[in-house]
Amino acid sequence: MPHAAISATAAFGALIDPTRRIIFERILAGYPSAVGEIAALLPVSRQAVARHLHILKEAGLVTETSEEARRIFRVDHRGIAALSLA
Repeated sequence: MPHAAISATAAFGALIDPTRRIIFERILAGYPSAVGEIAALLPVSRQAVARHLHILKEAGLVTETSEEARRIFRVDHRGIAALSLA
């Protein structure tokens, strides 16, 4: 169980940032998205969105897959499970 506690700590820490939380909530709502699609909805740069997504991925909250020339981010349900165990 220690691994779940560490993941939960990282996940909660990643969600402290308001912009990151908005990005995560969009993906959580069922909108797998590329960096540019998310950046178009927010008053931040593509680079900032990419950094936020990297942090969410490191925390275990999103996964990344390649589709043609785009990276698509989706919810990582293992990270959600870690949050519910906390």
